[in-house]
Amino acid sequence: MASHSYLYATALIFLLLTTTNGEHTLTDNSATCATESGQDINGAKSIDTSNWQTYRNEKYGFQVRYPENWRVSSSKGTPPEIIYFRGPFRGVIGQALSMTVQPNLNPHRLSIEDWFKRQLRAMHGAAAETTGCSTFAGQPACFVEHSGKSGKERFLYTLVHQTDVLSFGYKLDTDDSPSYQAIINSFQILN
Repeated sequence: MASHSYLYATALIFLLLTTTNGEHTLTDNSATCATESGQDINGAKSIDTSNWQTYRNEKYGFQVRYPENWRVSSSKGTPPEIIYFRGPFRGVIGQALSMTVQPNLNPHRLSIEDWFKRQLRAMHGAAAETTGCSTFAGQPACFVEHSGKSGKERFLYTLVHQTDVLSFGYKLDTDDSPSYQAIINSFQILN
């Protein structure tokens, strides 16, 4: 079962990297996706989250906050579990922040940096526009960015309880980007 999940994660990263426009090279930079100061990679300031609701996932032991006028939905059935956070409709169908939880995808309890490097090596020559490792909400994380037909996207990976891999996926430079970043910065692992 663990090898099936490993293949799923590798296939997911490979798919993301091979659907980019043009050729790009893999970089190992330390650009920050989100810092604890509340600024994202583009320097955007944090937004007021005092009236936000809390999404709590007891099964995997984490929570995030989200705007009170947003909808939350999740996939049903077998893993991976996908949770979608959607802002008010603005004429763009399908725009959402997704969280994907892949249980026991890191059975050897590697650091997120080592797990991410293994995933990239397993793709043999696929290239990403930008990759890097840093922290968000106090959690070590790694990310990959690519541009496709629908714009630039970022996928951010972290660990939940050492063996489960949690990823955030979202489009960059949208009206909802500041909210996406604030949702990600609110991430907390529960005891």
